[in-house]
Amino acid sequence: MKLTPRNPLRQYPLACIAIIAIILLSLYQFTFLISTSPKQQPSHPSKRDPSEDSIHIENFKPGNRRIPKLIHQSWKTKDVPSKYLNWTLSWQTLNPEYEYRLWTDQENRDLVRLHYPWFLETFDAFPDPIMRADASRVFYMHKYGGVYADLDFECLKPLDPLLASHHSVLGSMSVGLNVFLHAHSIPNAWMSSKPGHPLWMSCAKRMMQNSKGSVEQITGPAMLYRCVKEYSKSKASRLEPVYVAPPEYIFPFSWTQMQTRELLEACYAMRSHALNTTKCLDYVDPERKAFAITYWGHSWAPAY
Repeated sequence: MKLTPRNPLRQYPLACIAIIAIILLSLYQFTFLISTSPKQQPSHPSKRDPSEDSIHIENFKPGNRRIPKLIHQSWKTKDVPSKYLNWTLSWQTLNPEYEYRLWTDQENRDLVRLHYPWFLETFDAFPDPIMRADASRVFYMHKYGGVYADLDFECLKPLDPLLASHHSVLGSMSVGLNVFLHAHSIPNAWMSSKPGHPLWMSCAKRMMQNSKGSVEQITGPAMLYRCVKEYSKSKASRLEPVYVAPPEYIFPFSWTQMQTRELLEACYAMRSHALNTTKCLDYVDPERKAFAITYWGHSWAPAY
């Protein structure tokens, strides 16, 4: 009796399709992140430039600067919880020439009312306060430019070499092969831009059109990801590109990845009662490439 070998494609068709889909989506995301980042040319064509994977202070030329020296953060009132104070101070200490602005909920609404009145109805209709905070940071970037950082972000280095002569700098975060989290790979927890960059009006229009979905989809990181994806295809992106920095510069610690208990205890503010920032950096940034890091406190969460 002759046995016919089984064809795995026929035996497990759905599994094969799923694997192929994951591979294709991962390649697409990688291609997208590369396409939105400026391509660096080595100074010696015959040799690999050792500086091409890092940013050096000598490459920063103040005369070419577009992003203003201004740092934005936001809280409900001017009374920032004590657990965030050292992190907020880090931005001012390491960037002494930068102006620092802490926005309150009321000041956020005033910003929209005075400068973007066409958005006020949408702003007031958001059911969750974090959605108004999310929307406000888009308008910080458009109206004033500068840098926005969540309160659970710590600055690790002066920002000038990172911002350099870019029109806008965003950070990417590793989500591995999890196709369901690709839209979270450009978080809105840290953003920088020159004032008036067209990306932000694209985001504002998208927030007005997005009436259904989660907070992340309507005003959060998924909204920003899709905005950047759409903007990267426009003619405007050729003149005013968005630089999406690699994860090691802004988001060396990703909440989406499988982590050890020790790493979570050291890095994840929302789950840890023994946060150890030094140990955290040893885990996620041993070469100390990062300009900043978030410990993902999720201060907007109701239980936090």
